[in-house]
Amino acid sequence: MVRFWVLNLFVVSSIALDLLPRPKEITLGDETVIVGKCSIQLLSSEASLQPLLKLYQPFWSSQCLSNDKPVFTIRLEKTSTEADCNSESYELTINKTGARACATCSLGLIRAFSTLIQIFESDSENVLLTSLPVRIKDEPRFAYRGLMVDTARRFMSKEFILRVIQGMMLAKLNVLHWHISDDDSFPMFSTNYRGLSFDAAFSKTMIYYPEDIREITRYAEERGVRVVPEVGTLSHVRAIGLHRPLREIVACFNSPAPYDVKDVYTIRGGPPKGVLDPSKGKTYEFIRGIAADVVNYFKDEYVHLGGDDVKTECWDKIPDIKQFMKEHNLSNYEELITYHFNREHEILKDLNASKKVVRWLSDRKSEVKYSPEAILHYRGLSQNIPRLKDLYPKNKFIMSPIDFVHTDCGNENAYGGKASCTPFHTWSKMYNFEPTNYNLPQDRVLGLSLIHISEPTRLLSISYAVFCLKKKKKKK
Repeated sequence: MVRFWVLNLFVVSSIALDLLPRPKEITLGDETVIVGKCSIQLLSSEASLQPLLKLYQPFWSSQCLSNDKPVFTIRLEKTSTEADCNSESYELTINKTGARACATCSLGLIRAFSTLIQIFESDSENVLLTSLPVRIKDEPRFAYRGLMVDTARRFMSKEFILRVIQGMMLAKLNVLHWHISDDDSFPMFSTNYRGLSFDAAFSKTMIYYPEDIREITRYAEERGVRVVPEVGTLSHVRAIGLHRPLREIVACFNSPAPYDVKDVYTIRGGPPKGVLDPSKGKTYEFIRGIAADVVNYFKDEYVHLGGDDVKTECWDKIPDIKQFMKEHNLSNYEELITYHFNREHEILKDLNASKKVVRWLSDRKSEVKYSPEAILHYRGLSQNIPRLKDLYPKNKFIMSPIDFVHTDCGNENAYGGKASCTPFHTWSKMYNFEPTNYNLPQDRVLGLSLIHISEPTRLLSISYAVFCLKKKKKKK
């Protein structure tokens, strides 16, 4: 039975092969062997795997005497010489004398290694291997299996983020969606606006510097986890105005806080939702500067530019915006948002033509036009997913339906107000979301992403749901 303690997102396994997520194909024998930790040797000539091997080999052999000779060898072999290789498929064989994992790409070997950790990691000196020989053929159903962490509303230390990534590797989740900025704070240091994070982070000790970000992305890459940054460049931007040189481009900066909790002097309410002024040239100068930082810091091809909850009422009292819309033949705010999105897209492509824009998409009725190249991250109700096929016929989707995979549902928010969604979602509720049940072609569904971190046990149910096929229920 596999036991999971998800404190610190760490997986500990005992003796049987109840693997999570369940492999695509698994064949079991009837032999048994006891393997001592001191007898385990990890071998691979693949350079990208060496950090993982160095991490786990001492853990398995730390109690061993120097004259103990390894007798159980685990080999991880890459079968292709391609440098740019993204397949996560692997084959794994375990018998009485050793284990061998083969994969076309390094990513496949990392997934195989995650399986091996579940099998061999034990809190005792020995591991009892049953059902040998074991043969596994495995690959994920979806290429995007994400977890969003929000460091704008609640700062997370670099060390905490590294632990999250380690847990993601073990659960075979492969995309850390890093929601870096929001109305609350802007903790990413900008080389182009050096005073921004000093003014807009929660404190000067709660800033992510370039070297921090590069350490996080390198650590993630070694574990087969992509890091997709999200920096809002239209809505959820009030924190930018905390830096006085940029305050003029933030509308609604001085609006009342949305949560005014009476008789609670320790809670002052959350920040109002600021939006950028799309009529100012300085706005696009700022976007170019921040986008240049993001392109420089993050290697992943995806850049999430947010775009949800645009408070257009903030533009009502700005005469320059009305004049700007008239000059550019924009008849309503939806067309203005479309114009702004197109400008952002052009800026990003000018900085790096290989980057792909990700946008939030909700159920709110809107005439905003999205570029066919944009990846739409859907966070509306699951019942409305079938409409997406015709509304956005050329776009691909990441699924995060609010009635299934938002971990903050059912709780009050940080300021004592109501939760953004109800009811609370259990792990079984999350597991029962099936992305292919909504009449969208599977080649247009990139995958699924869990929004926010709440109870870590639910992380495993999401991994299970998007990595492997589910067992069909037997008809009674």
